[in-house]
Amino acid sequence: MKRMKYVLAGILLLLVGIATVALQKDSSHPAETTVQEFTRAYNEKNIDKVLSLYASDAVMVSEAGVAEGPDAIRARLSGGIQRGNTIASLSPERNDSSGALSYTEGAAEVVSNGQRSQRHYLVIVRTVGARREIVIHYSLPSSAKTP
Repeated sequence: MKRMKYVLAGILLLLVGIATVALQKDSSHPAETTVQEFTRAYNEKNIDKVLSLYASDAVMVSEAGVAEGPDAIRARLSGGIQRGNTIASLSPERNDSSGALSYTEGAAEVVSNGQRSQRHYLVIVRTVGARREIVIHYSLPSSAKTP
């Protein structure tokens, strides 16, 4: 009888562990997921898909300056896409959420004109219903940290 209790307790612990791992795999961070979608669309040179990820009042900041709104962000990102820039890898360092806002911060390896460089990014995403939209996007050389 005692042996059966231990076996049942072991099975229960195993099931709880499996359920926990499954939930962790299914739950993704909204900002990190949005940055991954951005990266796929950018590397596919799909500027319309990239822009669909931004809010109408979004702001993008880089060493080239501030781009506010869809038209300015389109112009900024189109230049990199036309030059053949790609995002080789992402290394998220921090994620957090509070209410409808979430952020992800990390490093990106970017290839531009055959040269690899490290960039530091910070992306803030707002969730409205089922839609996630980028509201602030900082992307700076890794030697420059975001505010």
